[in-house]
Amino acid sequence: MPNCLSRGSEQGDQGSRQARIIEGRYPESNASRLSLDLLRILAISLVATLHLISITGEEQGLIVDFLTNFRQMGVTTLCALSGWLAAQTDEGRRTRNWLARRLLRVFPSYWISIAAILAANQVIRYKALTWEQVICQFLGIGLLTHPNSLVGVHTWFITLIILCYIMGAVARRWKWTLPFLVGLVIWQIPAHTLLAGHSLSFLGALGLGWGLRRWGGRAAGFAAVWLGLLCWGLSRTWDRTFLFPAVGITCVWVCAQISMNSMPTLRFFSVRTYEFYLVHGPIYLV
Repeated sequence: MPNCLSRGSEQGDQGSRQARIIEGRYPESNASRLSLDLLRILAISLVATLHLISITGEEQGLIVDFLTNFRQMGVTTLCALSGWLAAQTDEGRRTRNWLARRLLRVFPSYWISIAAILAANQVIRYKALTWEQVICQFLGIGLLTHPNSLVGVHTWFITLIILCYIMGAVARRWKWTLPFLVGLVIWQIPAHTLLAGHSLSFLGALGLGWGLRRWGGRAAGFAAVWLGLLCWGLSRTWDRTFLFPAVGITCVWVCAQISMNSMPTLRFFSVRTYEFYLVHGPIYLV
C-alpha cells in the first residue's frame, strides 16, 4: 500500500512537473527554444530587410526579386510562432488574465513609439492628422479605420497582433469556436487579404499546438503535414492567401521539433524583436 501511494505520488509529481515545464517554469522549457529563437530573429530580419529595400527603392536584381516575392513571409512566420507559443501557456490561467498579459506586452512600447512618430509628423507636416485618427492609432486599430493615411505605415502590424490575441482569447475560452473563427477569417480574405492570411497562420499554429498537448507528437505531426498540404493546395487552386499559413505553420512546426537549449545572448535578442520592429521604420527614415 505505501508503495502504491508512493508510486501514485511520483506520477502526480511528474505530471505536475511536465505541466510546469510547458508553462515555462523549469529550465527544461528552453528545449526547442534555440530553433524558435533563430526562426523569430530570421523572420524579423526578413521583414526589416524588405522594408529597407522598399525605402531605398532598390527593388531590382535576382535576389531582391526573390525576397520581394516573399515580402510577407516573415510577418506570417511571426504570427504562426505567436499562435504556437500561445498554445503552450497554462490553460488553467483565466482567459482575461492571459489576454491582459499580452496586451500589456504590446501597448506600452507601442505607445512610446507611436507618440514619437506622431510628434515628428506634426513637426515636419508629413501627413494631415485628425484627433480621431490619433486616438485610433493609439488604440492600435488605425489599419481598420484609416488604412490609407496611417502615420508610421509599419504600425499596421499592431492591428494584426491585437486581432490575433482577441481571437486567441475567444478560442481559448471556448475551444469549439476555433473552426468558426477560421471560417470567419477566410470569409474576410477578399476585403482584408493580409490580415486574413496572417490570422490563419496564427489560428492554425494555435490549433496545432493544442493538438500536440492533447494527442501527442505523432498525431500532431500528421495534422501538421495534412494542414500544410491543405493550405498549399488551396493556395494553388483557390486563393494565394493560403500560402501564408502553409509557410508559417510549416516553419514553426519543423523548428519546434529541434530540441536544443537556446543561448542567453540569442534569447535576449529574440525576446526584443517586437521592440526592434517598432523602431526600425523611423530609424531607416532618419
